[in-house]
Amino acid sequence: MIPVLPAPYVEHLVHPRGVGDVLLAQAAGEVGSMVGGSGVRVTLSWRQDERGRAVIGEVMARVFASHALVAPASALVEAAAGLSYDDAALLGAAALEQALRGPGPDVAPLPAPVVRGCEQVAEAFLRALGTETHGRPADPLGMGILVCRCLGVGDRQVRQAIRQGARTPEEIGDRCRAGTGCRSCRPDLWTLIDEELLLPSSAPPGVTDPVARIVWARGARDLRCLGLTLHAVEVGREGVSIAVEAARAQPDTLDLGAVALIRHLLRETVAPHVPVSLRNGERGRS
Repeated sequence: MIPVLPAPYVEHLVHPRGVGDVLLAQAAGEVGSMVGGSGVRVTLSWRQDERGRAVIGEVMARVFASHALVAPASALVEAAAGLSYDDAALLGAAALEQALRGPGPDVAPLPAPVVRGCEQVAEAFLRALGTETHGRPADPLGMGILVCRCLGVGDRQVRQAIRQGARTPEEIGDRCRAGTGCRSCRPDLWTLIDEELLLPSSAPPGVTDPVARIVWARGARDLRCLGLTLHAVEVGREGVSIAVEAARAQPDTLDLGAVALIRHLLRETVAPHVPVSLRNGERGRS
């Protein structure tokens, strides 16, 4: 059975706030990596408020490889702007959980991976602040989160290649060598291409079911990065069914791959065992 999800959590997941990097960041904090399946970077800048105090002027976050980090990162961005250093240092995982669950004692719980995601996002934020017990800050202008383990290439280097015109993993490899080793990071390179080109993912008008909105907002991008187009999502008592079409012929765009991607998304963001199937007669095709 699909559980009830807190409304604030669904909104942050479907429409995340502050996605990206602060342009003139003065501090950054990173936890995890893309190749490790879970990473987050928080960047921020400071300004003076009307009383002359130093407060956070702008804060943004990027998440890598894990959907469970999206809503916590969005909640952090919303909560941290305008805080002094002392107040910001108190903004931990519990505060992010509360923001995603909403007020009241009887609200629905968050999925377990999202609770862990709150801890990871809070850790990255506290590293950006430079608090003594949470590890060293990251270089705001460094290579970024690791994407290609074979060649040691970070996401900022990959993004620069895309901004210079690279539109495929092969073209990225020509510019910065990422993806030219074991090639296991190819799906991640497609994800970064998708992000940099700002291709939107949103539910069609009239879709109100929370799980369907999540699949459209988060799953459509995952499928698109592997050459699959999402055409329909149905949520019922027996689980979730999808209809997809293959736009780019690759070995990893098989029917079972599409089901596995959506099942993984729902395992991270909804519940551990949500059945996912392809609608009869609408399998992916090249």
